[in-house]
Amino acid sequence: MAAININSITSPGRIEELQWFVDDNSIDILALSELKIDSSIHPNLYLIRNFHPPVVRPRTRRGGGVAIYVKKDLPFTRVDGLEHIDFETVWVKVRLKNKVALICSTYLPPNTPADKQSSYLDHLTDAVTRAQACSPDFVAILGDLNGGNCWLPPDARNHSPINSYERKLKSTSEASGLTQLIQTATRVQNRTQNIRDLILIDSPELVESSGILSSFSNLDHFPVYANLVLKYSVAKTKHITQVWDYRNADIDLLVHTLSETNWNDITDRDVNDATEAFGEVLHN
Repeated sequence: MAAININSITSPGRIEELQWFVDDNSIDILALSELKIDSSIHPNLYLIRNFHPPVVRPRTRRGGGVAIYVKKDLPFTRVDGLEHIDFETVWVKVRLKNKVALICSTYLPPNTPADKQSSYLDHLTDAVTRAQACSPDFVAILGDLNGGNCWLPPDARNHSPINSYERKLKSTSEASGLTQLIQTATRVQNRTQNIRDLILIDSPELVESSGILSSFSNLDHFPVYANLVLKYSVAKTKHITQVWDYRNADIDLLVHTLSETNWNDITDRDVNDATEAFGEVLHN
């Protein structure tokens, strides 16, 4: 699965390059932020081949908007009960092989007032708690949360100062049992390198690898990804074998029957016919 700040999905050539990106990187679940569409944009303009029509939360042509794309061979449903009218989030329930996942695509705009940042984190915490109460195999949140420098390595340089929102984002994520997978800058402006795009998951043991991918289409964010190890459970097949019930055998009758058999009629045949005849007599 992957997440990208797409910075207007209807920009010239953007959807074609996005198609190349998902094909080249074998993406099964894609979370997008900053679609920059409103309800006037026809859904056919942002379909991706081999994916279901996306679950979308539009905003305006100038900014915002989130979506989740799910590969056509994966059954899924939207879980709008985990969403909030005031925040840009969409949730889906996806069946991945023998796992069930609840996955969220989200976006928090830059320069969001502190009180709304706090409300946003409270909403995410509540949504994750309710998602986990459904007992899925894992819960994941992907998107541009405009914060994440708390997860940069200690020796990281040239990043913006870590603010109170980022500290609360880290603490509330950890309190919800979420592990943040991205520890490399996802947006580089001039010489400033910040983590802005995150993948939070409550079952990190399922993650084989994660990180950033090469950008495309002149996007100013790097895509982030996580490869999951999801093994099929192999059902045990019942094999029925017939065996002779030797304890209840009538040995005397068996010996009498064999002694009364005309063996010359069997042994005078070629070896293949004789073998077949012998087996038939014995079984009878």
